[in-house]
Amino acid sequence: MDSNGKKTFNKRAYFKQKYKKNYGSQQEGHGRALLQKKAFVRQYYKEKKWQERKEQKRLMQDETMRNEREKIPGPTKEKEIKKEPLEEAAIKREPEEETAFSEEPRKQKMSSLKRARLQYHQKVLEKKKKKEAAIQKRKEIAMAKIKRKEERLNRFKKLNQKTKKGQPVMRGRIELMLEQLEREMS
Repeated sequence: MDSNGKKTFNKRAYFKQKYKKNYGSQQEGHGRALLQKKAFVRQYYKEKKWQERKEQKRLMQDETMRNEREKIPGPTKEKEIKKEPLEEAAIKREPEEETAFSEEPRKQKMSSLKRARLQYHQKVLEKKKKKEAAIQKRKEIAMAKIKRKEERLNRFKKLNQKTKKGQPVMRGRIELMLEQLEREMS
């Protein structure tokens, strides 16, 4: 408070409030977990509502199809008398057409949310496979480095052997030459 009774501007408190990095405390009702939970519940009810509408629409379509089938009249007696061979084939096909309208469960189209989730999971699996392949490749490279290092060390030991008088031991050098010739021959 100022001497005049006015409240002074607290710059530090103002900027701290303005540029708050977290969502706030749960007591204030702004906890991150609380917000996520509310979003999940909203999404659940939204999807539930969508499923109910879809089911109602399917039931309405089934009902209209049944009504249409009941309204279709059967062949009259006059047509039966004047039948030609072509008409007989057409009449024989009619029961097959009725089976097309039977109450078999149709393949339901995938919702955009489910399609997006499926794509997301596929991308995650691809990333995981790439990561595993990269890890495997790194392991192979590391093993090859270790093997080369051991070979160099072994070669160095053979070339660096000395007799008591300080002369180089020729046996190791000859073995290395023999190994090299065998590799070139094969």
